[in-house]
Amino acid sequence: IYKKANNYSMTSSLNTGDATLLLNSAKYLNSLLLIGNQSVLTNKIQENQNNLDVQASKLDDLKDAISTYNREFIEREKSGDKPPVSRMQDWGLFIFFAGYAAFAFCILLYIFRMPPDKNPFYLALTYIFLNAIIYTCFVFIIQRFG
Repeated sequence: IYKKANNYSMTSSLNTGDATLLLNSAKYLNSLLLIGNQSVLTNKIQENQNNLDVQASKLDDLKDAISTYNREFIEREKSGDKPPVSRMQDWGLFIFFAGYAAFAFCILLYIFRMPPDKNPFYLALTYIFLNAIIYTCFVFIIQRFG
């Protein structure tokens, strides 16, 4: 704008007062444009820097968490022993499922001892199918909440 105004003042028949006013206006507008662009760019740079700082702190937190988990995993691998609570849970689950299997087997024997007119074979197949569903539900419940 300043160059155009300067060229215009040289080639036209403006008086000096108008040319000076035009040149001063062009200088003023150019300075406003530069200031506006600089403040917008400064705000964007500051916003990007803040975002970068936030992302860097999140990355540092993740790195700390990963190193903690890795260190705990290595320590547990070196010790080789399960914690006592885990062993108690294993034995508790073993006793539960063994008792359930013994109970189901006793009922299955009772079904087979029924008289042949009640179709013990079909009753036994139905009972085995229902036990498989119940067993699967127990496993999923223990896996989900245990």
